[in-house]
Amino acid sequence: MELIGVNVQGFRRFKDPTSVRLLENLIALIGQNESGKTSFLDALEELNSEDEIEAQNQTRRVDITTKIDATFSLEDEDYRDLKPVENSEEIKKCTFTKLENGSVNARVQPELNHNLQPRKEVKSELEMFFQSTVFGRKTNSRVSSNLKELSGKLDSNDDYLGDQTINLLQECSNKLAGILENLDSEKYDTDLVKQIIESFEELAKHERNSPPEKARKILLQRRPMFLSFSERDRNLKSTYDLSNTVPNAPSALSNLAELASLDLQELKEAAESGTVHLANDLTEEASKELERAFSKSWVRTDVVPVLDIDGTVLHINVRTPDEQNRSPIHQRSDGLRWFVALVAFLNQNDAGEKPVLLVDEAERHLSYDAQAELVEVLETQTIAQKVIYTTHSAGCLPSDLGRGIRPVVQKKGERSNIKNGFWVDEPGFKPIMIAMGLNPLAFTVARNSLIAEGPCETILLPTLIRQATGKSELEYQIAPGAANVGEKKISELLSETGRSVILLDGDNGGHENRDDLVNAGASSQKIKTYRDFSDELLVLEDLVDLEAYVEAVNNELNEWQNPNAELNTDEFAENNRVQVVEDWCQSEGVDAPSKVNVAQRLVKMASEGQNIVAPKREVVLCGIDDWATDNFIDNSNIDN
Repeated sequence: MELIGVNVQGFRRFKDPTSVRLLENLIALIGQNESGKTSFLDALEELNSEDEIEAQNQTRRVDITTKIDATFSLEDEDYRDLKPVENSEEIKKCTFTKLENGSVNARVQPELNHNLQPRKEVKSELEMFFQSTVFGRKTNSRVSSNLKELSGKLDSNDDYLGDQTINLLQECSNKLAGILENLDSEKYDTDLVKQIIESFEELAKHERNSPPEKARKILLQRRPMFLSFSERDRNLKSTYDLSNTVPNAPSALSNLAELASLDLQELKEAAESGTVHLANDLTEEASKELERAFSKSWVRTDVVPVLDIDGTVLHINVRTPDEQNRSPIHQRSDGLRWFVALVAFLNQNDAGEKPVLLVDEAERHLSYDAQAELVEVLETQTIAQKVIYTTHSAGCLPSDLGRGIRPVVQKKGERSNIKNGFWVDEPGFKPIMIAMGLNPLAFTVARNSLIAEGPCETILLPTLIRQATGKSELEYQIAPGAANVGEKKISELLSETGRSVILLDGDNGGHENRDDLVNAGASSQKIKTYRDFSDELLVLEDLVDLEAYVEAVNNELNEWQNPNAELNTDEFAENNRVQVVEDWCQSEGVDAPSKVNVAQRLVKMASEGQNIVAPKREVVLCGIDDWATDNFIDNSNIDN
């Protein structure tokens, strides 16, 4: 199952319900110090156990229930385990909720049905039994009390009676069976007692097979772990002197040794005693274990981790596929070093299937270049389903700034909230600078920026351009706000973002905005509209493949509103897609999905290998990329 959203309430600074969408595979939590970034990660870790949420972690000075929800969408592996459950194929999502008393429960969506008629029938039989002479003369006070308690519980409309009630059913059945053994059939209605006993047994079996409860139990067993990858776990060094580090080996080394099936104490004793052949045998076997482990995990084939011993010093190196060269791990990249430590960490922690990785202050002790390497590794790794991390550094943000960034915002009274997007009315990168508490220069030095209309472009346009051009990386980053740029802001914007160009919608409004900006002093070569690359009045959504766009809209509606909503491509003309969606949703009585959420959904589809570019719009996207890239190359030549 895949994590798609979290809601936190009453946990530390998060007093009010805080809902966070988490569709991306890499999510950066940004914000100023003490804003609550670490608290959010700690809240997620709470879902791993059924320990009580400690009072110190509950929001202070308020009378509010502490609870943490995590919502997952189901995948093929989940449906395989759910196959014995009737109608389980209808389930789309599962939400796990932890309460302050430590209990963790599951809720499936849409809910499965459970037939409550057997309860009503047993209830009727019990009412008849209460009028019988057997009940009046042969049941003691305890049995009578239990039967009446059971009768009340059978009024429940819950989809599962509960373990206690089922046990009560069984207990009452056993007591009646004991009464039946000594019952004179000529004086008492033994058939009535037999019928009651049989009905109790059948109802207990029926309740144990409740489809909703069976589904919940299966999914609770399958819920992914939230694992905190601490600095101790990720600080893997190139060398360790075993004389000084064993038996109290650092976490990163201990995890790697466990993965390699290497007994560090045995290796230390062999090295210190001068038994060189044994020490070499141990490291060679350990290296073979690492090669087997990393052949299952590593997404690249250019490196294999190996261990060597020199005296009492253990060396952690990487080897090229041709086995000709070895180099200390720190000389390759910090991203690789992180990944080696990560594989070892997940093995040590029995991570199960598709864990969610949590990293606090990911940029700590890393240079800007190393941060970029780290982000690249985190964006491409496949062993954790998601990585949620905190950072104070602009160099440690996802490569597409429109995706995967969640600002943690401080509020009055030591309270915080998390926003699902940071783009507001201010154009350019200023919103993200404010959210991170950064000076503009710390963020914008040497950045090439394409300023587009709004947040949807920031989310979606980089992916569209990469798919259309076949490029893996762009020469620029895309920021929103072009629609809000006026005469007073144009100079500030161009200064704030360093090297910049501006892209506007191709409709009449976009052309009017372009004329206004040129009149305000901007270079006409640096401002284009979609119409400059096509004769049509295009906007962003028109660049998307229609079937992919409709699929994204339907998925958004199905997941968050109406599971049965189904918009068809036949509803659409060539352009004006957003208006078509809004009109259709109004006619169906549902809220239209936000453009931002649809854009996020499309990018997720693209990340899973789907082509989302409208074939006839590839030339438009390639033209935009050529224009922007040429501008930045020209500016770079001028600077040099």
